[in-house]
Order: sequence, then C-alpha cells, then structure tokens
Amino acid sequence: MFNGYIPARDLLAFLEWEIGTEKGILHDPGRIEIGEPIVEIINAGDINRIPGIITISVTNDKSVNEIYNIMLENQTSILPVVSEDQFVGIITKDSIIDNIIKHLLSSGT
Repeated sequence: MFNGYIPARDLLAFLEWEIGTEKGILHDPGRIEIGEPIVEIINAGDINRIPGIITISVTNDKSVNEIYNIMLENQTSILPVVSEDQFVGIITKDSIIDNIIKHLLSSGT
C-alpha cells in the first residue's frame, strides 16, 4: 500500500539536520515535536508531519495535462505514480516539460 514518498535529497537533509540538532527539533508547531526522532513518527503512522513528505499520488492512466494540473494545484514538482495502490515510480514537472519540448522539436513545429 502506498502511504507517501519523500525525495531522497529531502530525507537526507532532514536526517542530517536531525542528527545535528538533538533528534529533530523543529520550530514549527504541529510538525515535529522537540526531541522526537523521525523513526518514532514513522512508527506512529503520522508521516504527514515529516517535512517534504508527499502523500498525494497519480495513477499511470492519468493524462499529462491532468498530472500537470495536480502538480500546480498541490504546489509540487514531483508526484509518485501508483498502480493498484503500489508505488511504481515518479513523474516530475521537468520530465513533462522535457517531453513537450522533444515532441515540439521532433514535429518540426
């Protein structure tokens, strides 16, 4: 079952920050509590409190336009792709734009 995705660079930054600041002290009420390590948050099933976590996803039958609009609505440049509630990959805003440019160049437009 898909629960969430966090880009590796965001997780690494958080873990480096967590190690350097006594296990994850954030000054953002409602997110991470003082001294609460990320492992405890994951074990409690409260992953929405992890900075950078993406809990929305798209299915592989969505059109590029639908996916791009979901990205805009949710202010994200990356979305996990799921099939039958299983993670199958990611799609990025950059990859969408790259494909549009390649299509335009190959069609001679």
